[in-house]
Amino acid sequence: EATTPLSFRNLIAYTFDDEEKDIHYLDHSFWMSSLQNYSYKSAVSKERVEECETNQATKQKMFTMAAPDKFYNRYYVNPAANFKKKK
Repeated sequence: EATTPLSFRNLIAYTFDDEEKDIHYLDHSFWMSSLQNYSYKSAVSKERVEECETNQATKQKMFTMAAPDKFYNRYYVNPAANFKKKK
């Protein structure tokens, strides 16, 4: 935890009371043990997904290394270069 490359915190407040007198809080902090860089092509692929009710299939982008303790965050080295200037 002390040497993590990145940490996160979620603070959620909720109530079931319409007058909002009985507010409950959920404070969840977590950190990553390591970071790994993968190219977009190696981390994401198009997979065939079939809808249960209609039996129609579509292709959707999926994270190929999905697991409960893994996620893919796309980032840009120069974010400004990815947006065209409006005239």
